[in-house]
Amino acid sequence: MNPMEKSIIVVKSITYAMRAQQILNNLGISAYIERDIGAASKYGCGYSVRVKTSEAQRAAEIIKAYGIRVVDILPAGGAPA
Repeated sequence: MNPMEKSIIVVKSITYAMRAQQILNNLGISAYIERDIGAASKYGCGYSVRVKTSEAQRAAEIIKAYGIRVVDILPAGGAPA
């Protein structure tokens, strides 16, 4: 996946990241767990779910519907959009 076309969805824990990845993969959205030190210092947890930017908003809505709190959605590299 080209870094320019990926986003990370920041969640509160590794457990939520793992649940989100499983939910999204089961629904046909490729998702990968990523550790982000920048997110860790800003949000207290450095685990995120990486998805294509074109699917990020939809993926966030899906995982919210499953009760997983989305802390933020960031472009690749972790800088705010």
